Amino acid sequence: MAISLDGYYEGPNGEFDWPNVDAEYFEFANQSNAYIDTLLFGRTGYEHMAAHWPNATGPDPEIV
Repeated sequence: MAISLDGYYEGPNGEFDWPNVDAEYFEFANQSNAYIDTLLFGRTGYEHMAAHWPNATGPDPEIV
C-alpha cells in the first residue's frame, strides 16, 4: 500500500511520482511478494495493470 501523509496517492494532475523506488525497495518487495498468492484489484487498477503487464519489459525480471 502506498499513501502519502495527507491521505492521497496521486498529485493534483494524477501523477504518481513521489515514492522512492530504489534497489532496497525492490529487494523488500521481492521478499514480501514471495508469500503472496493472490492480488485483489479494483476495476480501474485492474484495467491499468491488464493493459500494462502483457507487454511489460524492464530491468527487474522478478517484477515483470
